[in-house]
Amino acid sequence: MFMTPSDSAVAVFYEVARRSSEAAYRVDDIVSRFETTRVPGDLGALHGELVKSLHAARSALDRLARSSAACQMDVTSIGRCQTPFTSASSALAQAYKKYLATRAKISDQIRDTQTVLPEFAVASSRRPGGGDRDSGPPRPVPVAFRQEVP
Repeated sequence: MFMTPSDSAVAVFYEVARRSSEAAYRVDDIVSRFETTRVPGDLGALHGELVKSLHAARSALDRLARSSAACQMDVTSIGRCQTPFTSASSALAQAYKKYLATRAKISDQIRDTQTVLPEFAVASSRRPGGGDRDSGPPRPVPVAFRQEVP
């Protein structure tokens, strides 16, 4: 790719377009799972924000794939390549930033209110009343989301 500099941009933008399309399909899978996930009432609004940020990411990935394909044709064109590509990559960065910020809010909400997520609750080794392991049903433990580094 680097031996013929004039052709290397085409290969780079082809790969960006391919990866953007692949990532868009993965986001589709995630969105479909998130949209069918039951969430506690106090997390409903934040869950909606999370899904909204994923939809924005999906849209930005589509734009990035289209812009990368246009850049394969003419990397020097401001109108065809550079402006749309910059706009699409900025939109993707904003969607990711919003996604991470919403995840942080969800984590704070869970820790602040001790929200129990039934699907993620684990049995505690401690039983109500301080008895042994057979003295009662397991008590759910709240789970917090870990913030990922961008």
